[in-house]
Amino acid sequence: MNAIKARIAALPKGTVALTVGLGLVGATTYLFLLITGQVLGDDGYAPLGAMWTLVYLTAPGFFFPIEQEVSRALAARRAQGLGGAPVVRRAALFSAGLVVILATLALVAGSHLESQLFNDSALLYGGFILSLGTFGAMHVARGALAGSGELGWYGALMTTEGVGRLIGTGVLAALGVAVAGPYGIVVGAAPLLAALVVAPKLRKLLQPGPEVPWRELSGSLRDLIGAAIFSQALVNLAPLVVKYAASPAEQALSGAFTKAVIITRIPLFLFQAVQAAMLPRLSHMATEGEYDAFRRLLMGVLGVVAVIGIVAALASFAFAPLLLEIFGSDYGLPRTDLALLAIGNGLFLLAMGSAQALIALEAQRSTVWAWMFGLLAFVLFCLIPMPIVLRVELALIAGGTISFCLMLWAVQRRLSEVEVKHLHVHAEDELPQMLGDL
Repeated sequence: MNAIKARIAALPKGTVALTVGLGLVGATTYLFLLITGQVLGDDGYAPLGAMWTLVYLTAPGFFFPIEQEVSRALAARRAQGLGGAPVVRRAALFSAGLVVILATLALVAGSHLESQLFNDSALLYGGFILSLGTFGAMHVARGALAGSGELGWYGALMTTEGVGRLIGTGVLAALGVAVAGPYGIVVGAAPLLAALVVAPKLRKLLQPGPEVPWRELSGSLRDLIGAAIFSQALVNLAPLVVKYAASPAEQALSGAFTKAVIITRIPLFLFQAVQAAMLPRLSHMATEGEYDAFRRLLMGVLGVVAVIGIVAALASFAFAPLLLEIFGSDYGLPRTDLALLAIGNGLFLLAMGSAQALIALEAQRSTVWAWMFGLLAFVLFCLIPMPIVLRVELALIAGGTISFCLMLWAVQRRLSEVEVKHLHVHAEDELPQMLGDL
């Protein structure tokens, strides 16, 4: 018990309060999934599950890096007493450009997406297009709030998204809507409501400061976007692979597997709270040269994530039939499937925690390589001839393991490099004073 308390105490300030808010987000998200799972059944849920997965592959893959870079840059500016409005302004323009590019690509691939993943639902396709713009705006706002230390408002933004989505879903269910399309529109619209709620706070919060060069912002974002695309592909491809490989007679398997994936993602909601507080804190420590505290914080966070992952795997195995039944699935997936998915998600979160440390140390490129090799391991495992569900579960575990090990090794190497550089600079600064004293 004392060890667990020590791990919690090592978390960044504000994490626990934010976790409570994000707990509400998790609750509303799972209520959304529960309601839609019950209303649509395994067959009807399959295209909505594919749309949900594609949204959370694409939006975080391209826009979460913007949140990370805004958070890191604002935290570094706060440590130097500089205003961060120019950072947010440039990031918003960058995000808008990405939205245009992604929406254009989605329109070009429209017929394939609509027929293969969305079961010819134009509304699901429209909800996906809508989500590109709304998630882009929300991630910029999240980065500004996290980097400014406003974790309470960060939680409020997330809660508003979850509650708005749940209310819209409840209205549709009460009206007897039993097709997936309208629920997809709700998924795409909810982040816009959240961004509008915190917009007045952001206008008051951000202060003028030195302009940020486009080269500096785009260089960091290039690496972060590459890393995010690889990482989101690693964690989200499994249900898409099963959906794509499933025959028309296996749509129930695809829907049930997607529900199993979502059930085992509960730790991801908890980690959002840790991540929102962790990156600015680590960035501040790196800027100030507090490397021992940096290591303690990182090890504390990874310890908490490991405990959460173990508990999630055991709970998934123990309560798998009940959880699937609650989410409206009668397919009867084995409990081992949920346990393996939970293990894979836990390894992915350990890699994510290590990635935050590399970003804080301005070693974003190392995260690209680590996620890329993890994704490569995932793809190679998917080629092994065995049942498709077991194949993708083992692929997720292999990919998460490779990424985490490479990430942790890169953190240790980068810390050694910056410590030597910091000592060298410190010695050069002190040398003139020492000579003067002599």
